[in-house]
Amino acid sequence: MKPANVAITIFILGTVVGFLAIAVGYTTYADSTNYFDREGATGMAVVFFYAPLGGIIVGVVSAVATYKFLKRRTP
Repeated sequence: MKPANVAITIFILGTVVGFLAIAVGYTTYADSTNYFDREGATGMAVVFFYAPLGGIIVGVVSAVATYKFLKRRTP
């Protein structure tokens, strides 16, 4: 398989996993500390801004690292 195809797949998977990790992490933190968010502004900021941004960053970093690793190993 070509390194670029693997890197694209890893980018998509990394983005989804990064998004879910940040969103579930915030939800778990808010639940365990009994954080009260009356209007839901913090939860919406996490789910609509920080989690997608963090997911994209995780996806890009993991895809670049995977591409460089596979490119070095491919003859």
